[in-house]
Amino acid sequence: MVLFPVVQAGGRAYEPAPWTRDRSKVQRRINRWRLKRWFDRQAEAFALSKARVKEDDDADWECTDMLGRGAFGMVGQWSKYDSRGNVVDTIAIKQADIDTYREVAADGSPTLPWEALIMRGLAQNGCNNSTELRGLKFYTAESPMKWRYYLEYYKYGSLHNLVESYKDWNRRHPGRPERIPEAFIWQALHGLALAAYHMWTVRFDDIVIPGRDPYVLHLDLKHENVLLGDPRPDRTKMQYPTLKVGDWGMAEYTSRDDPNNSRKYRNYGTIIWMPPVWLELAAQSPGNVRISLQHRACDLASGRQYLRPDDHGFVQRAAR
Repeated sequence: MVLFPVVQAGGRAYEPAPWTRDRSKVQRRINRWRLKRWFDRQAEAFALSKARVKEDDDADWECTDMLGRGAFGMVGQWSKYDSRGNVVDTIAIKQADIDTYREVAADGSPTLPWEALIMRGLAQNGCNNSTELRGLKFYTAESPMKWRYYLEYYKYGSLHNLVESYKDWNRRHPGRPERIPEAFIWQALHGLALAAYHMWTVRFDDIVIPGRDPYVLHLDLKHENVLLGDPRPDRTKMQYPTLKVGDWGMAEYTSRDDPNNSRKYRNYGTIIWMPPVWLELAAQSPGNVRISLQHRACDLASGRQYLRPDDHGFVQRAAR
């Protein structure tokens, strides 16, 4: 059962959205987005394009922010406005080129990407600590073909944003330092543990993996990829944001006996967040996931992030 609609989009991915006729609004937003180092012409074309959430409501949707960019795609925030200018819905749209190795059938037609299949599988498995996929579209008129993932938007940001906000407060108020509440850290660790449990127990019936006890590996688990969702409605829980593991673009379904583990995956991920065994090129296992989760919890407790994600000098030294 597919929990989200999959649609082949007509037209091109970068068709300008109706709101871009307001040139002053466009210029204000572009000036703001250009402060991000990674914002370039392609990101601009993406931000100014139609959302295509539904083909008949493009006039209501506007890109209001650009959230990030990685090796496999970029993500923007789109908001839907009513006739009075009020925001009535917000989503995150991720655009990525099709993976011709994993996402194209023998006849050349696109197959569902692993990123979407894993999110669907985790949702079917009862996981509440993974990002939610609302829809999926592919653009065959583009070269290479492109996917657009329509994702639930998480207004509280990520663990990275949370730690940085506390660091910024403490820099500006050295006499009144604040710590992330211990109760939230325990709840966060519990949420991450639940995500790891579902990654261990989820099954994909149509996929045969060598060996026994297959599992999902995220392969790029870091602060920026752990988002903060709304608190759970269950009043027996503390009303802190719910952790949502996101960006499953590098994720794989594998086992300890899979010959691709770790030969195929050795270059996946962000090197400064890799567990030690991964740097030694041993097989990835759920134990490596636990190490990554422990790092996230320790950094929350200390209010520090020991390495900058954009420290390319360190990355090059570690790679050597």
